[in-house]
Amino acid sequence: MKHLKSIFLALLLIVMSSCNSLDNSLAVEVVETSAGGNQLATISPAEEGEVTDNIKLLPEEKFQTITGFGGSFTEASAYLLNQVSPANRQKVLEAYF
Repeated sequence: MKHLKSIFLALLLIVMSSCNSLDNSLAVEVVETSAGGNQLATISPAEEGEVTDNIKLLPEEKFQTITGFGGSFTEASAYLLNQVSPANRQKVLEAYF
């Protein structure tokens, strides 16, 4: 029991020391693909405090209705769909599309 207590205390000390890092910086790499010619080109991120773009979220402002996000049937899903009854198959297709 004393041996397990020593192992537990050692593990606790290791975990606590690893969580006490003073370096909270985050390394950022910005990669851009653009109409201007960049194709997965690494570019310099904005300096701290420099504002390059603003994004405003206005959930109360609506412009269009989203009716779906698309999808596809693979061979496997088509095979499985073919295993259900014609009535259930029709229900699935109507619900899907």
